[in-house]
Parts: sequence; C-alpha cells; structure tokens
Amino acid sequence: EEAADQHEETGQWLWDTYDSFLKGASFDGVDVYFADTEGGMSAAEQGYSATQSFLLFPFSVLFVLVYLIYMQDSIFVGCVGIMQILLSFVPGLILYRYIFGTEYLGVLNLISIYIILGIGVDDIFVFCDQWNHNAGTKRLDLRLQQTWSTAAKNLFTTSCTTFVSFMS
Repeated sequence: EEAADQHEETGQWLWDTYDSFLKGASFDGVDVYFADTEGGMSAAEQGYSATQSFLLFPFSVLFVLVYLIYMQDSIFVGCVGIMQILLSFVPGLILYRYIFGTEYLGVLNLISIYIILGIGVDDIFVFCDQWNHNAGTKRLDLRLQQTWSTAAKNLFTTSCTTFVSFMS
C-alpha cells in the first residue's frame, strides 16, 4: 500500500515537473518524445486527460439533448430521454462498486460515460422510430405493444453488436 502511494506521488511529481518541458522540447531541430510504461508519469497524464475529457461531458450532454430534441421534434422526449440516460449512471456505479466489489475506477471507466450516452440515445431513436412506424394503430395499448415487441428485438440486436464490437 505504501509503495503504491509512493509510486503515485513520484509519478505526479514527475508529471508536474517535467511534462511541459518534455512536450515542448526541441534541440537543434530534433523533437523529443517520451514514453513511460511503468505508470509513473503516464498514470498522471492519463488522469489529466480523463479529467479534461470529463469536463467536456456537460457540453456533450447538451449537444446530444439539442440534437435529440431537433430529430424527435419534441422537447419532452429529449429531456426525458437524457434524464433517463443520466439516471442510469448511479445504478451502474452501485453495481460496479458494491455488488461486484470493484474498487478501481480508472480512465476507461470515466470515458465509458460517453459510450453509455451514445447507447442510450441510440435506444431512444430506435424506440421512437418504432413508435412512429406504428402510428396507424388507433388503440394506445396495441400501439405500445407493437412498438415494444419490435423495438425490444432491435434494441437487443444493437446492444449485442455494440458488445461484440467492443470485445473484438
């Protein structure tokens, strides 16, 4: 435990001290590139990159909300859809941390919020497309049943293809 803390502190110190120098280093036309495979400076750089990406998340959500409202022509569908996506993060984190007992929350975990946002919006588009496809059905209960029966298969297919693409 103490060695890991010391390793992290040393990496952060190296990052704070040498990062700007190494990234801007050029001697007589020779550019300097560096790599750190042991995790000292690279861990600090990954943390910095993840933090910077995470700071852009509200703008990404706002962009997706505006696009969703525009494409669905409904402020209600857009707002409820984004709220539904955002509310899925808390149960996911609870499953991740307390049910599966994983304590590590790394860079890829933070970046996965963009993947969840994309999958959620894709599901909204698929469901709304099926809802509009069944617009001729007059009874609301039948329309909802037809929409769910078709959309569920499509959502399963899109989720499986996303899973397979990430596993490959």
